Formats: sequence, structure tokens, C-alpha cells
Amino acid sequence: MTRPCWKCGAPATIPQLEFPQTTESSLAFSDLLSSNEVPDEKITLEIRDIVSNGQAQVDALDIQINSLAITLAQLMRSRDKIAEHVRQHRAIISSVRRVPPELLCEIFAAAVHAALGYAALWSSITIPSSTLPVKSCILLPQVEAQLHRSANAPLDVILRDIQPDVSIPLLDPVFAHCNRWRSLCLHFNNLSRCVPLEWLHPVDMQLDQLEKLEIANADDTEIPDIFSAAARLRQVILCDWRFEFYSLFVTIPWHQITHYRGAYTWTRQIQILEAAPNLVDCVLGFKSSDDSSNNLVVMNHLHRLRIARPGFLVPLTAPSLHTLHCVWESESIHSLLPAFILHSSCSLQELSSMHCTITSELIMVLQSLPSLTSLLLESDRNVTGQQERATLFEAFTISGTSDEHLCPNLTSFVYGFPRWLPHELLDELFFAMFPSPRLTFLRLFIADAGSDICSPEMATLFETLRARGCDAAFLSKDGTDRLMAKGVVF
Repeated sequence: MTRPCWKCGAPATIPQLEFPQTTESSLAFSDLLSSNEVPDEKITLEIRDIVSNGQAQVDALDIQINSLAITLAQLMRSRDKIAEHVRQHRAIISSVRRVPPELLCEIFAAAVHAALGYAALWSSITIPSSTLPVKSCILLPQVEAQLHRSANAPLDVILRDIQPDVSIPLLDPVFAHCNRWRSLCLHFNNLSRCVPLEWLHPVDMQLDQLEKLEIANADDTEIPDIFSAAARLRQVILCDWRFEFYSLFVTIPWHQITHYRGAYTWTRQIQILEAAPNLVDCVLGFKSSDDSSNNLVVMNHLHRLRIARPGFLVPLTAPSLHTLHCVWESESIHSLLPAFILHSSCSLQELSSMHCTITSELIMVLQSLPSLTSLLLESDRNVTGQQERATLFEAFTISGTSDEHLCPNLTSFVYGFPRWLPHELLDELFFAMFPSPRLTFLRLFIADAGSDICSPEMATLFETLRARGCDAAFLSKDGTDRLMAKGVVF
């Protein structure tokens, strides 16, 4: 008796399948194959037998192919682990470790000289605004040296963890170069809100080069009017991407702003959009449930929109919109999106819907978006609905049985699935979804779980999909956060 392979467990000999003589049997029907004649009942039965037997052989081969693909994926995973182990230990005996330190210094001397002379490398300056006097004495020469090395390059200034006892000696040399500021980030911590920022007055009317303003975690802070005269200001960020803090009131020249992120009341957001007709990229959070304003807003230049309340689509018209991200309350997106697309006459290319339920209404919405190339769905509340989920995945594939194929131009799919969803169902759905090369990018994450664990079954699924040419991977919590933040970063 032969033993199975000690590496993968495969049988030593694979039984050969007996194939029907399809070629010889088809010769008898050559006339029918080359014409449109209708076969009689007897011939029809014979042909049905040929089709049935041939399909059985195809199914048997598919089973063997899938089994071999899983085995190959496991072997590739083992091979990669061993190869990485070898690489790490080979580095220990590398001859580079024997190079004298003096020679290394000589080799990199030119690189150090080039780095010190490259002004753009020193143009980002981060200042801790509250430090001990001893530490300030140490940091001040470093800040002055960095300003000297930055020459005349535009400066990106970041003030971290602003406190009432702001270290003015550290700020003075930076303020002296405020006419070079390209971006300014004021970052407050939880203890520093309500801090008056009177020390910003020296830069008033001197921010000629300022293009980007970011104020984080400062919903109760008073900001002096120093930005309304910044003629080149285009990007304004007034809240974090999770909308954990609301935006403060600050005077902004809205008519020239192209990128905006903020969290205000519904009415205030309407006012900002009315004052900012040139917005291209917009992220809207909402401070309360106030939706008393019924003003209609037309944003002719808006390309990307991320909103925390899909209901805001009702008063909005955006004919140039191609990217839409809906977060936190996406259940109503199914009913609101078709009307929004109709009166905006826009062609969406990217759509993200968080905390959504996969229903027949969602499938109908996707059927109305043939231009979609990128889709993110997070489904975590619908405990049942396996049939709807299967229908959704089946509709994505050209080889499926659905009459309506969703999103024929879709190339990227990110799916957040509930923890209870069986891995067998995931395998079935994605194997059906990826026979075509048009879908080439897949990311999966566990919705609302923050899990960093990719099960062995899921790892095998990814290996198999990668063997079919799909860029497939599991997203950890950090990866999911980066993905969510991507929709609001500009």
C-alpha cells in the first residue's frame, strides 16, 4: 500500500479519470454541429447524455483543481515562512557587518552633506508648545538650526498638544518665518481646549503663502481672525476623521476653499456650502440632529463627498461627483441615493457604505451604477439575509446565473463581514465572484470587531484567490482604520 506524501498529505498516486469519447461521439452529429437543424427525440436524448457525462467530468476536475489549489497555497505559505527565516539568518553572516565604522562614515559623508543642503528635507517643523524651561533651552537651538537648513523652502508647521503655558521662546523664531508657512496644524489635547490663542496675533496679515489649515480637537477654543486674509488658503480641516470632536467657529475665506472637513450643525453646514461654491473635496460631520434648513445647494465642482448622515444628500446637487462615502448611518442610503443620482445627473465611480444591510434595495441601487469601479460595503447588522448576500455576490460575476450583472466596470471590492458569517459561505461567495479578471482587488475585514486575527481558513482563501490573479488580503484593525481615513485625507 502506498503512503501519502509526508509534506502535503496528497495520495502517492492520483487515480486517472476516465473521459468519455466526446470527440468520436461528436462525429456522428457533425451535421447538426455545423447547421441549425433541430434533432429528433432520439438524438436529443443521446446528446443530453453526452452533455450530462461531460459536465460530470468537468465538475470532478473542478473538485481536484480546487483541492490542488488549496494544497499549493499551503505549500507556498510554508515556503515563504522558511525563505524569510533563511533571509534573516543569512543577514547575520553578511560581509557588510565586517566593514569598519570609519569606512562607513566615509561612504555616507557625501549623503549626509547632501541631506544637510537639501532645504525641502527640513521644511516640516513640529513644536511641542508646552515644555520645561530646561527642555526649551535644548530645543531652541535645534529649531533655529532647522529653520536655517530649510533656507527659503515653504514650511509645514505643526504645534502639538497646545497648553495654556505655551513656550513663546520656541515660537518666536518660527513666527519670524510665517510668510513661508505653507501649512499650519494646531493640535489640542483633551485638557487644552478653551485655551485662548492670543499668541497667534503676531502672524496676522502675514500668512501670504498659507495653503492648508488644520485645527484638531478644538471645539471650545477661540481662534482670532488671522486666516481671512490668507489669499492662497485652499484646504481647511476642522475636525478629526472619526468626528469625535466638533469644529470650532473660525473665520475662513470660504469662497476660495476647495477642500473642507468639518463637523457642525446641519444648518451651519448648509451655510458653509453656500459660501464655498468652489469645493472639490468635502467631508461633513454633524454636531446635532438639527435639520431645519431646507435650502437647496448646488455644488458644480464637487468631486468627492464623505458624509456622516446620508439625509444630507436630499438638499444637495453635485453633477460632477464621482466619489461618495457614507458612514455611521448608511441604512437610509438605499432610498436616498437613487433620487440624488437622478437630480444630480452624476456618474459615481467610488462608493462606500458603512453599517449597511444587504437587501434587495441595495442590489437595485448597485444595478443603477454601471460606472462604479470601486465599492466598499460594511455589513454587520443583518444577522439573517444569507440569501440576499448570496444574490449580491452572484450578481457580481459574469458567469453567474443572475440576469442583471452588477457594476460591470468594478475592479476593487472591500467587504466588512459579520463575525458570525461562516467561512464556508465566504469561500463559496468569493470563488463564484472571481472567475473574471475584471475584479482584481479584494480586501476583507471583520465589521465592528477590530480583529487582527486572520483565520487559517481565510488565509487559504486568500492564497487561492491570489493564485487566480486577484490581489486579496485581510485587513487588520490598523489597516481598516487607514482605509477609513483614506476617504477623508487630502
